[in-house]
Amino acid sequence: MSAARPGNPARATRRPADEESNRALEDWRSREEEGDEMPSLKQKLQFIMDGGAVVRYHARSGIKPDTDAHHSHGVAMLASLLAGEDEDGRTKASSSLIMACLTHDLAEQWASDVSAGTKAALGLSLALGEAEKGKLREYGLCYHDGLDPEEAAVLGLADQLDCLMYCLRELSLGNRNVLLVWRRTCARLESMAGAASLDTALRASQVYEALKEAYREVTGPGGPEFDVYAPPNDGEPKAPKRQRAPQTAQSRAV
Repeated sequence: MSAARPGNPARATRRPADEESNRALEDWRSREEEGDEMPSLKQKLQFIMDGGAVVRYHARSGIKPDTDAHHSHGVAMLASLLAGEDEDGRTKASSSLIMACLTHDLAEQWASDVSAGTKAALGLSLALGEAEKGKLREYGLCYHDGLDPEEAAVLGLADQLDCLMYCLRELSLGNRNVLLVWRRTCARLESMAGAASLDTALRASQVYEALKEAYREVTGPGGPEFDVYAPPNDGEPKAPKRQRAPQTAQSRAV
């Protein structure tokens, strides 16, 4: 995955929604304003719960199922890394981006988790994506509408990188069938870097290389090296600690 690819020149502008998306969003807002029947809180909670329970990779056997809830958590965490950090070490990811990551697949309980190959072969990607956004809007959960092109690119990259994380978990358990998914996902990532800014592409490349290093460990004779119970010591120099401003009596009292 090359970080040297040029970014999208339109990334600094907001992504225009098509006419159908605009109509759906306006319809949702008008229904709210006019007091039309909306999903109840119980229905919204059920939609969130059932959407998270959808099982991914259902067409290929795995050792430990991956649900949309597992996946969306991973996408959100990866997006927080790809968005970069401020001077205090906090992610620059907006709340809209994080919420879009957490909700992006909730409508699959209604539309089904259609494989990327099937969507490409039948030309369903755009139509199915818009249909899922429409369903999310019904429940007031379509955070895609608030993303700019750069944030949309971050979500797309994080979506694919989490697929690699799933593959690593399965490989560590002995599932070599998932190597097919790993290779296809790597190929998609290689083709996606140009949609993001150079900074985002660089961070995505660093995450990608770290995951490939973990892949070499998992598939090697020694197996995974990471142990959460052991002190971090991988032979690399420790990153310098961030210097924080000293607390005043007033700040300590807050």
